[in-house]
Amino acid sequence: MTANEPATGYDLDRASLPRMRISLLGAESSGKSSYVLGMFAALVRGQEQHQYSLSTANHDVGFAMLEEMDELCAGKPPRGTDEPKTHEFTLRGGLPGNGRTGGVQGGVVAIDLTDFRGGAIREKVVEDSDTARYYELLVESDSIFVVLDSSHFREPVTPSRMQAVAEATWAYRIGDRIGWAIGEREAHGLPAPSITVLLTKWDFLDDGEGVAVRGLGQVYADVKALLPRVFGVGLWQYVFTVSIGEFSDADGNPRQAPINLSGVEKPLFFATGCYLANVSEWLQGQRGRLEADRAAAAERLRKLTRWPEFIRQHVLRGWIEQRRDDLKAKNDKLAALNLRALNVSEHEKILRGLAS
Repeated sequence: MTANEPATGYDLDRASLPRMRISLLGAESSGKSSYVLGMFAALVRGQEQHQYSLSTANHDVGFAMLEEMDELCAGKPPRGTDEPKTHEFTLRGGLPGNGRTGGVQGGVVAIDLTDFRGGAIREKVVEDSDTARYYELLVESDSIFVVLDSSHFREPVTPSRMQAVAEATWAYRIGDRIGWAIGEREAHGLPAPSITVLLTKWDFLDDGEGVAVRGLGQVYADVKALLPRVFGVGLWQYVFTVSIGEFSDADGNPRQAPINLSGVEKPLFFATGCYLANVSEWLQGQRGRLEADRAAAAERLRKLTRWPEFIRQHVLRGWIEQRRDDLKAKNDKLAALNLRALNVSEHEKILRGLAS
């Protein structure tokens, strides 16, 4: 390989997979970058022995992410997001079965996950700026991850604390941007994105100094009050608690600590399950159109084969062969689509189950 050649990737089937876009929104130091590293590490290492794994489109990129995760465990803070950063992943999985391909992992979804630059959500949109591109990506997103630092919810978010917590988490600005993105997608005939709220650093909720542990239900109510647009009627949304380990002390100073991944893969499973539900609906529409085309092709063949034998053999023979080939091609295409729809439906069910 010469210096001008790109590094060889190993996700050769990525281009043939349905492509899903995820946008990560959150305040600075909310844990977005650390979450992505932890999620990737969990799905590379086979967290909880499930049948799904994650790979990068380029091997060198994946190796660098795992190195960065090791650095984090050694007490080195994660690298900040100072510019647009899109991770190209492939989610792989195997369906149960006893045949030759039973349980064998194949590509399920190609995922483009964009970690918004810290501060971008608070900036005005200027034409041709990276912020403008962020908002374009937000409208294109099939799922939006909202990252909130759990430390803001150690105490109830009372009316007197609401404004301060909203400013610290950028909740009002994030909610406004999400509402705008949903409206833009609806205007273009696109389904609303699934919304996944990540409560990062969940293991810090109890600081060991007399602050009582708050239940998820209590925190959920606080999050809903901060982000009412996220919990709108008809939206797929869920709140997840995630943590990757105690890599800083009570004063926020980095320290070496063992990896302790908790819940990091579930948000991705939820988002992918929601996306596959939309893919399944689209495939149903495609199937209806293919079935209509097949029925029309079968009717054309039937009309030709009603002629007397002499005319069929000497006048219409070429036409009949063409119609038969056309019908076979449509039958094959319909069979392939039915198999694809079945696989999508099965993966959707499994992923939703793993997310719960």
